[in-house]
Amino acid sequence: MTNEKSNTDISSENWYLAKIVFRIIIGNSSDSQFDIQYRLISAINIERAMEKAEAIGYKMEGIFLNVQQENVSWKFIDISGIHQLDLSVDGSELYAETYETKDPDNYIDTVCMRAKACRESGNFVSR
Repeated sequence: MTNEKSNTDISSENWYLAKIVFRIIIGNSSDSQFDIQYRLISAINIERAMEKAEAIGYKMEGIFLNVQQENVSWKFIDISGIHQLDLSVDGSELYAETYETKDPDNYIDTVCMRAKACRESGNFVSR
């Protein structure tokens, strides 16, 4: 039979944006680092999307050696947000962030500098 439903058939599912938070521990450092990832999840409902996002979080946990031969540990913390997306409209908002600063000119300069670098290199530069 040629018309079997494949595991990749997601036409009846919804799209969700999940915010997955990890703690990164490097060697014996007392510094705290956190990695925040925004992942696109396809699921039939928000409960299943949460399960899938958590599975991704646990799968990403691990320990490896960095170039300085220090242990780097990634620990899944939790899903700190999950939102159903409406992708039927061009320009739909996927993520928004409010940034507060006492030096708005510096922030604007940094944004413009990164935008210029992005245009010149053809690559997106984050952070």
